[in-house]
Amino acid sequence: MGRKAIALKVDIANYSEVDEMVKTALKEFGKIDVLVNNDGVSAAGGVSFLNSTQEMWERDFAVNLFGTMNCAKAVVPGMVSRK
Repeated sequence: MGRKAIALKVDIANYSEVDEMVKTALKEFGKIDVLVNNDGVSAAGGVSFLNSTQEMWERDFAVNLFGTMNCAKAVVPGMVSRK
């Protein structure tokens, strides 16, 4: 079908890594039309709530909340400028 894809390993909780990912995608494809925020973690990984730690929750929030925000913040300006 003539489709093309690339795979990049990125910690989406780290905005600078997300920014580099977006720059790479733009260099490769010229534009980004669609964002699918489809990443998530559960740092506790089977640990009961009572045994979970703040560090586990902080990692979950960093990826699941801020990671989603980082990806959107990195791609939305280009989408908006192209309407």
